[in-house]
Amino acid sequence: MGRVLEVYRQPVRAASARYGWKYRRVRVLKPGASVSPLAAPTARIVVADLLP
Repeated sequence: MGRVLEVYRQPVRAASARYGWKYRRVRVLKPGASVSPLAAPTARIVVADLLP
């Protein structure tokens, strides 16, 4: 997929999923996007700053 950040949130039980869990919300963000940490929802981190 290249230079992207995958963000997995909201785990839920799912009998059909491997290990019995899956994520309700999965986002794939490109370098130009930004993301907010759950602990600091008003903060914005540019995805490009997290990628090598």
